[in-house]
Amino acid sequence: MTGERTKPTVALFPLPSVVQFPTAPFTYHIFEPRYRTMFAQCIAQNIPIAVVLCEPAAHHSAPQHLQNTMQDSILAFPSTGDEYPSRLPHDVGTLLSIESHFISEDGRALIQGVGGARIHITGIVQRSPYLIAEWTGLPELPSSANTAARHAFTFIYERYLNVMRTVGELHRQRISWSDDDETLSWQIAHAFQLAPAIKQMLLIMNTNARMRTLIRLLRTELRTIPKGNVPSGNAPPWSWN
Repeated sequence: MTGERTKPTVALFPLPSVVQFPTAPFTYHIFEPRYRTMFAQCIAQNIPIAVVLCEPAAHHSAPQHLQNTMQDSILAFPSTGDEYPSRLPHDVGTLLSIESHFISEDGRALIQGVGGARIHITGIVQRSPYLIAEWTGLPELPSSANTAARHAFTFIYERYLNVMRTVGELHRQRISWSDDDETLSWQIAHAFQLAPAIKQMLLIMNTNARMRTLIRLLRTELRTIPKGNVPSGNAPPWSWN
C-alpha cells in the first residue's frame, strides 16, 4: 500500500543522564503520565521500547548536524508543550527487554529489564503523547583485533585492582568477565562511573574502539589515584566524575 511504513518503529524513552548499555540491567520508576501511558500501551501491545539519552540542546554532546536532523524531525510535528526542541534525544539508543513490571493503582510503574540491541533512529513518526521513531540496527562485526583488546584490558584491570587494594579499597573484587568480546566491552562500560557524554560515545563505537577507549580511561584513572590510604568518604574513581 502506498505510504505504508516499511521500517520498524519503536517508542522512545528519553532520559537525562542515562545511557542504557546492551546487557546492562535496567530498573526505573515511571511517574510522568505520558510515560505511564507509553509503558502500559507498549507492554499490552508488545511494542518495542528504546532508552535514549536526552540532553539540553544548548549543551548537547552530539555533532551539530545530528542535532539538526533530530530537531527537524521532531519539529515536523505541531508543538504539544513538551520539552522539545529545548532538549533533544540522541540518534543512537538501546532496545529495552522488559523482564518484569508492576503498575500501581494510580498508574505509576516499576520497570525492570535489561538492555538489548543498539539502534539508530532514522526519523520521528509521532510526537504526542510520546515519541515514536523509525530505526535500523547497528550490527557488530567480529574482528580479530577484539581479542588483543580483551587481553590488554585484562592486564590493565589487574593492575587497577592491585593499586586499589594498596589505597585501602580492599573490597574491590575481580569481576567474572564474559568470554564474548562484545559482551565484555559492555560489562566494562557499565562497571565504571562515566559521564553521560562519554557513555554515549561508547554506545556508538564498535567493540574494538570501545574497549581501547576504556583501556585508555582506565590507564588515566590509574595515574590519578592518590598514593597511600585515602579518606573513607573519598570513593573512587576520582577522574571519571
